[in-house]
Amino acid sequence: MIDEKSPTHDDKPIYKIVVVGDTQVGKTSLIRRACENRFDAHRIEAIGTSLRKENILVGLTEEVPVTLDIYESTDYRRVSPQILYADVLAAVMVYDVTSPVSFFGLYRWKQEIQRAYSTIPLIAVGNKNDLTSIVPMSEAQGWATFEGIRFMNASAATGEGVAEIFQQTAQLAYEYQDALQNQWSYLR
Repeated sequence: MIDEKSPTHDDKPIYKIVVVGDTQVGKTSLIRRACENRFDAHRIEAIGTSLRKENILVGLTEEVPVTLDIYESTDYRRVSPQILYADVLAAVMVYDVTSPVSFFGLYRWKQEIQRAYSTIPLIAVGNKNDLTSIVPMSEAQGWATFEGIRFMNASAATGEGVAEIFQQTAQLAYEYQDALQNQWSYLR
C-alpha cells in the first residue's frame, strides 16, 4: 500500500534555470560537473545542453528537495529571449576568468535576460579559477555588487565551487517561485 503522505519523485518541485555566457567559457562543463560529476578536458561545442540535477535541498524555514532543469544558451543558438527565459526561475551568467571579453559580455547577457523578464534572479560566475585569472576578482565582485547580482567563482575542471553554484541557484529559484506565488495569491 502506498502512503499518500510520503513524498514521491513527482512531489518534488522542478525549477527551470538557464546558464548563459559567451562561447568557450565552460557552461557545458559546469553543467556536466554539477549533474554527472565529470569533466572532459577537450573542448565541448554544445548547442544547448539540457540536464537535470535532482535532490537539491532548499528552503527558508525547512529544507525541501527540489529538482533543477538546467538549460544552456549560447551566442550561436539564438532563440527568442521570451521563449528561452519563459518559466525560468533563475539564471547563471558565466564568464571565463582568463578572458576579459567574456567578462564584459556579462552586461549584455544581463540586459538580454532582464529585457525578457526583469525580475529573474541572477548569479555571475567566474569559471576556470584553476587557471591564472586575468580578470581581477575584485573587479568582478564589484560589478556584481553594483548590479545587485550574486557572484561566485568555480572550476569545472576541479569541481571547486560547482555544487555551491547550483545550490545557490536552486535557493534563488525557490525564493523567486515563493515570491511569485505570494504575488498571485495577493492578486486573487
